[in-house]
Amino acid sequence: MTRNFKRSLTAAAGVLLLGTALAACSPPNENDSQKKVDTATSAAAPKSQAHDHSTESAAASTSAQASGSDQEAAIVASATQNLVEGQEITLNVSGLNPQAGYYAAICSTAAPHGAPAPLCTGQHSDTTAQAWIKSGGMGTTPLNADGTATVTLHAASTGQGVDCKTDKCVLKVFGDHTEGFRDVAEVPVTFAS
Repeated sequence: MTRNFKRSLTAAAGVLLLGTALAACSPPNENDSQKKVDTATSAAAPKSQAHDHSTESAAASTSAQASGSDQEAAIVASATQNLVEGQEITLNVSGLNPQAGYYAAICSTAAPHGAPAPLCTGQHSDTTAQAWIKSGGMGTTPLNADGTATVTLHAASTGQGVDCKTDKCVLKVFGDHTEGFRDVAEVPVTFAS
């Protein structure tokens, strides 16, 4: 009896430790891969293409040069300016690597000190403010075989360590935890006062 109790206690402690580590940067129900990524690989800053700032629902697009087969990734967003809390935003993303995983969210342009992932709005488990783009039914948003995805987010101006009403923010697509959180593409956003 004592031996079974010790095994159960050890197993429970192991599960708790593993769960805590995964919860720090992972959406629920995800499977990690064995793929190793060099997170020190540099990526050029995103280059914004022209977009219309005259209306709240103006479409915007950008592309970013990054390592891998998502070098031509681009975002077309249904709204980027004067966003309001809860506003639905549709992102049409193209040029992604169908074998990789990505996150999409509204994030601060400032890189957090000592952390690999950007500071984004909403909560990590809130799939209305943040999306995990992955093929094979593993993410919250499907990644198509042709490298495209359609993401629907609800605008949130704040999150842990970020307030987009005072900070510069972007709609961002970046590599998931298996891709080192590397920047892929982004579009500047603003929130209504």
